[in-house]
Amino acid sequence: MENLKQINIAFSFDYNYYRQGVVAISSLLDVSPGISYNIYCLISTDVTPDVQEEITQIVHKKSPQSSITYINMEDKFEQAFEIRGISKASYYRLMLHRLVPVDKIIYSDVDVLFQKSLEEINRIDMEPYYWGGVNAITINTESYRKELCQTYDYWNTELKNIGKNYKNGGFLILNLKKWREANLDEKIIEMSTKNYYFQDQDIINILFVDKQSEVLNLPPQWNYTFARNTFDQQELQKHNISQEEYKETMNNIAMIHYTGLKPWNDKKVPFANKWWSYVKKETPYYSYFKKRYEKLVNEQRHFEYRYHFLGIDILSKQQKNNKNIYRILGFKVAI
Repeated sequence: MENLKQINIAFSFDYNYYRQGVVAISSLLDVSPGISYNIYCLISTDVTPDVQEEITQIVHKKSPQSSITYINMEDKFEQAFEIRGISKASYYRLMLHRLVPVDKIIYSDVDVLFQKSLEEINRIDMEPYYWGGVNAITINTESYRKELCQTYDYWNTELKNIGKNYKNGGFLILNLKKWREANLDEKIIEMSTKNYYFQDQDIINILFVDKQSEVLNLPPQWNYTFARNTFDQQELQKHNISQEEYKETMNNIAMIHYTGLKPWNDKKVPFANKWWSYVKKETPYYSYFKKRYEKLVNEQRHFEYRYHFLGIDILSKQQKNNKNIYRILGFKVAI
């Protein structure tokens, strides 16, 4: 019989995000007394043995009964498409069925803060399903769907039958046994080279667009991604969520997912104060993130103008060392 007190969970990150990974993992361990986790970290080659040891010590200090395993992804997605400043590490979750010797696992992004243990969600019988996830609140709105269809052809073809069931890929529960039996590996690698705007998230939705009865819809509190804290009834209807479901979510948030702007870059995002407070009290990285944030704010003051999306400069100009620095679509030019 499955041991429900021992839970399998995976994270993926490269060196640039390993501290955020530690924050996410630590927050999970701190809300899970009495539960042991088998933690699998899918890492890029720049996460050195020294960094791995640093992470391991923090994990074992918080939860001596939990295990942590590192899986170096090397060049498995060397040709994968990158956009929006999101690295190839985002694709790693799509190969968990070949990397981890278990039949069921939970996957989480690292830009999150856990508020509850995973004991409840781990009890779900996943035998009928390939995977489960939370509907992407904004992407499923009619207005945003229309915008995507006008901009990206694949939304009119490969995702035309998704309806309002497009799911966020940042928190998943996966039936790895069923994935292995489906032999999706070659298809996944081939799709990773395509110019999908939401990258791995698009891939997992496209792969199962015609098998939606075998994809489980999880309650929103397991992947809280709302752009703000309050909505009126009209806004909730637009986002396909009832007033009752919204209240239940707000009263029972299990995990906060900081999609879009990140709290370590912008302290004004919803629940950024929770993230900063947790980092200060429970991790060794408050000084690092504080200095990084102050540097970011200082640089921002020197912009003559700046238009950016998800931290990537679409068009900006600043003066530095008596030079004009222009950034266009992420590329820097100094004059």
